[in-house]
Amino acid sequence: MNPETDGLPLAMLLMMSVTAALTAPTNILGGLVLGWLCRGWWQVVLAAVVMHGVLVATTLPGGMLEHTPLVRLALLAGLAGPLAWCAAGFALRRHVVTPGSTAERAASAFAGLVLGGVAGAVIGLGLGELYVTMARVSTLEGAAGYAMFFLFLLPGIGIGAVLGAVLGWRWSRPRAAG
Repeated sequence: MNPETDGLPLAMLLMMSVTAALTAPTNILGGLVLGWLCRGWWQVVLAAVVMHGVLVATTLPGGMLEHTPLVRLALLAGLAGPLAWCAAGFALRRHVVTPGSTAERAASAFAGLVLGGVAGAVIGLGLGELYVTMARVSTLEGAAGYAMFFLFLLPGIGIGAVLGAVLGWRWSRPRAAG
């Protein structure tokens, strides 16, 4: 038993697992490199699963999977990080090799980054408020504020900014006339 996680709701534990997977430097760097090397979407999924399996095999203590089903669920939720970063590397490669005006595309990507970050923050705060209300998180010592800030607002800003930048970059690429 872990005194740090005992008594926490399952949704919070899974959200912590996803957040840790999305922010781990090994997932970010490895996912971007592997995603860049992929040629199709099926290879992105395969690369993410293999990368996650290798990371789990090298970092998880032996015998951990037999003791609790919660670990299996957290490992499955942790696949979100490698999958997201492999997809980002794949999308980045596809857009880097696409011809077009770099200055115009960079401006669109920056505008998307800012607008996506703001939209992600608003959505994150809304989801955080919903979670705090539904899970009846204690307001004692600011637990509700910590949950909203670290579990919803920060990931919302990051995910929204990345998605906004990618969409801004993609929508500003040259299209065939017709």
